[in-house]
Amino acid sequence: MVMIKIAAKRPIRILQCLCWLCALVLFVLLSDKPPANAAVENEPIAEHGLLDLSDWDSSQGIVRLNGEWEFYWNRLLEPGEIKTRAEMIKPDLYAFVPSVWGQYGIGGKGLSNQGYATYRLSIVLPESAAYPVLGLYIPNAATAYKLWIDGQPFEGKGIVGTDRERMIPKNVSDTYYFRPTDSKIELVIQVSNFVQRKGGLWDELKLGTEEQISHNRDKNMVLQTLLAGSLLIMGLYHVLLFVQRRNDKSTVYFGGLCIAIGIRTLVVGETLAVRLFPAIPWEAAVKLEYLGFIAAMPLLMAYVYSLYPREASARILKLSTWFACINALFVLLTPARVYTLMMQINILYIVILCGYIVIVYLKALRCKREGAVLNLFAASVCSLFILNDSLYYTQKINTGDLFPYGMLFYIFVQAYFLSVRFSNSFTQVESLSSQLTAFTETLEDKIRERTKQLEQSNTDLQTASEDLFRMEKSRRRLLSNISHELGTPLTLIQGYVSAMIDGVVPPGDARTLKLVLDKSQLMERIIGDLSELSKLEAGKVNFSFMELDPVQFLYDIYDKYETDIRAGGQQFEIVVGQEWHSSQTSVIYADPIRLEQVFVNLLFNARKYTPSGGVIRLEVGCYLDGTKLGNPASVMYQVSDTGSGVSPTDVPQVFNRYYRGADSERNESISSVGVGLGLAISQEIVAHHHGEIGVHSVQGRGSTFYFTLPVRFG
Repeated sequence: MVMIKIAAKRPIRILQCLCWLCALVLFVLLSDKPPANAAVENEPIAEHGLLDLSDWDSSQGIVRLNGEWEFYWNRLLEPGEIKTRAEMIKPDLYAFVPSVWGQYGIGGKGLSNQGYATYRLSIVLPESAAYPVLGLYIPNAATAYKLWIDGQPFEGKGIVGTDRERMIPKNVSDTYYFRPTDSKIELVIQVSNFVQRKGGLWDELKLGTEEQISHNRDKNMVLQTLLAGSLLIMGLYHVLLFVQRRNDKSTVYFGGLCIAIGIRTLVVGETLAVRLFPAIPWEAAVKLEYLGFIAAMPLLMAYVYSLYPREASARILKLSTWFACINALFVLLTPARVYTLMMQINILYIVILCGYIVIVYLKALRCKREGAVLNLFAASVCSLFILNDSLYYTQKINTGDLFPYGMLFYIFVQAYFLSVRFSNSFTQVESLSSQLTAFTETLEDKIRERTKQLEQSNTDLQTASEDLFRMEKSRRRLLSNISHELGTPLTLIQGYVSAMIDGVVPPGDARTLKLVLDKSQLMERIIGDLSELSKLEAGKVNFSFMELDPVQFLYDIYDKYETDIRAGGQQFEIVVGQEWHSSQTSVIYADPIRLEQVFVNLLFNARKYTPSGGVIRLEVGCYLDGTKLGNPASVMYQVSDTGSGVSPTDVPQVFNRYYRGADSERNESISSVGVGLGLAISQEIVAHHHGEIGVHSVQGRGSTFYFTLPVRFG
């Protein structure tokens, strides 16, 4: 059990560490401190090959060398050659940097992105007795360049050539440091490209002090290292997690996505992979860049499908996978100058797929799926970064490559989402483990308890068998009673009617008609009592409970039926116990109509068995000691008489259906009054009031029927 808990906690802790690492990277990226290359107000821009920085203060930050550079198309010129032949060598145009050659035109004709050219820019610095060391940052130049600063040659990147065979491409950002000797600086850059879709100085060049440029470069490298490292570590972890837990495929898709973006991050921007391993060919680095985002898209789609299979389309997943496979094969089999021309199609494909993923998240949100809100937010932010890069790589904007940061944010959110899923899984495992432990500890007790229950059930079955036998006997007697009770009045009614038809009894004889009416009313009462008792036992009778004063209710019953009872010649009395003669209020919760029905059954049952001159008494008492006769707070009502009483053998059965006792069966005058359903109905009504009913009787001296109800004192 302990091993299960430790194994479940470990991935959660690792995921939390990875999330904190990603959060640190995002914090650095989103820091309020302005970046070193932030533009300042009224930043100077080059015009006709001259950038005037005479008012530039180094404390203002790095300057972007944007603007019009002298541009010499299909000519590789050196600084000395330009100076000595200045009147003969004129620029073909003043080209705006940064941009690619395909955006320029000479003589109304657009240029090709494949070729070679020379750029020249003059920079005017403020007058100073001693100039500090300055730095020049060149992030990207397509695809080989050579640099001169104030006539001094620098190594540059790759080998510039006039055709594909003579040039060697290389694309690595670099910084160059120099100390100006006067207030004017000359930059000359030879660039050649015969290997990819874009050529020229297409990214921003930056100038600043040595400290500013170094800080800018270090910051970029640290951020990219953290970014790539976080992605690769997170990807490897989730792949290994899938190896251990293969039933959740979302982890392997998520891990593959992280690895694909991590590899791409190493070959863009600061090109860390090429910087660490200079022997990597330029063609291989570009292939890795393209294969990174080509592989990432179907993995992203597969991951989304694994999270929301009902909302995502399996057909779209297959189409994206096939497109990625064909695209990857095309990249592997063709050179960069061919497959890089497909960038526009790839961008369109990425934008469409990301839009579809956002739609999937919207559907999941509408269906209230787990994590839909968080995933929709992350996908929307990531889509904005993808849109930025689409515009950046098509030279529509110059914000830089932000796709890895958008993916880092998306992956950070997904890592948090997966950690929540793991936490929920761990919580379930922990709960199940606790339940299993508790079940194991109590299993023996439960078995012992179940054994006792089985033994009791066996005893109950034996008792039930005996009861069934008695019930069957009672049922037969019941059918006999019903047949007798209904048969007798029917026979008499038929006899009276036949006598009137045959003329034995005069038609319309009042005495005979009264006898027919009495017998029909008896049958109606029998049928009504049977129906009411069946409904009570089935729970189909609705009770209207309300708060009643127990003593006042008894007085109301006495007043209401005093005339009826005394009409039979009996005395009618009411007795209220001493405990009710106090100022303390009391309340019972009962249905007054049903409760009155109980009193009526008991009163008329007492009148039936009490001779003229006897006494019938209503009494109310209270029990506060929790005895068998009442709850800790119970009111007891009693209806007593001085009649013939009930024999000891009949007492246990007086509340059974149709039971009337031996005396009533022998006494026709008593038997004709009813069929023994009144007490059974009373018992059901009292039970619905959470009370008890019973009888005390001494044969020849009278009976006392009682019932208890819960009472509340105020």
